[in-house]
Formats: sequence, C-alpha cells, structure tokens
Amino acid sequence: MLNEEPDLLPVEQQTLTFYGKPVVVVRLPDGQPGVVLRFLCENLQIDTAAQTQRIRRTEAIAEDLIFAQVETEGGSQRMAVLILHAVPFWLAGVDPRRVREEMRPEILRYQREVVDVLYTWAQSSKAMKEPAGLVSVEQITKPEVPTDDAGLDAWRDYYHQMVLWIDWQRDIEVWRGSVESRLFDVPYMIFIPFHFVVHRVFLYFTT
Repeated sequence: MLNEEPDLLPVEQQTLTFYGKPVVVVRLPDGQPGVVLRFLCENLQIDTAAQTQRIRRTEAIAEDLIFAQVETEGGSQRMAVLILHAVPFWLAGVDPRRVREEMRPEILRYQREVVDVLYTWAQSSKAMKEPAGLVSVEQITKPEVPTDDAGLDAWRDYYHQMVLWIDWQRDIEVWRGSVESRLFDVPYMIFIPFHFVVHRVFLYFTT
C-alpha cells in the first residue's frame, strides 16, 4: 500500500505562481521533480483526498503518487506528491463538466498551460544544479605509487585516485580545445597566443 511507504525528504522545494495562485513543487532525492497535489486541488477547488484515491485506482499513474515531507508555514507536513510526468495524465482526467460553472475556465487553463510552467521549472532547476562543461577549480594531484609491501586497500585507493586525476586531466584538455575553437571563431578579436591563455588558466586552477 502507498501509505506504508516511508515519507521522502525533498532535496529542493519551491513555490511557483500560476495566475496568482501557488503551486508547490519539489525535487525528490532521486532527482525526479514532483508537484504537491494539495495546492493543485485547492486552486481547482476539487477535493484532495478524492483525487488521491482516484490516482491510486488509476494503474497508469498509481506508482507515481508518493508522500513527502513538505515545508509549510505551520512546519513540515506529510503530503501527497505526484511525479511530474504523471501530472498531464491526471489533469486530463479532471472533467470540467463536473465542477461549478465558474471553475471550468480555470480547469481548462491548468489542463492547457500549467504543465509547460512545471517543466520549465524542472529543466531550469536541473540545469542550475548540474552545469555542463565546467572544470573543477580544485586541482587534483597525481597520487603517489604505493610501496611494494602496501596492502590491497592502499592499491585500491591509488587506482581510484588515478581515475579521478585522469578524468581531471581529460576535462582540462577538453576545455582547452573549446577555448581554442572560440578564440579562432571570434572575428576581429585582438590576437592573444593560446598558450598564454592556457598558462594563465592553469595558474588560476593550481594556485
């Protein structure tokens, strides 16, 4: 049963505003983005408990309903969270004809637009947490070879450190290549010898 699963602790929580109303989103420990169901239901004036039961009965998205500790003004609370990729399926099942007349435009608006807002947050948040193409500013030194009588743990640690050092060296070479291509691609640029640029950058990383 879903309520037997342990509550998850999000690594990130944000409150988005969609047409003046709050939509609380979280990023779970495994990196998946989710949406707190309560706020979506309150905005649409539909019953959260009833929607939770409907999701549980829907085989296609039942496993995408989890419970997490969500921070509120009154403290941390246990709330149902729907994994983002299941939100469009769930929203499509909300029948505008079964709600009050004045809420029908709001439900249609969520069905048509809110998913784009949620995916924009998910992608931008992930990009900020996982910048691509950056080289660690911390220099990784080449490890010393263990002595002949060193134990297996020492050799294991040596090879592990060697992998880290080789990866860092590779990243430096890739970065050098990208900088070199940019230098030659920029027109009317004052020429600066590439080896001078690399030398200055190397000093920055190693001092």
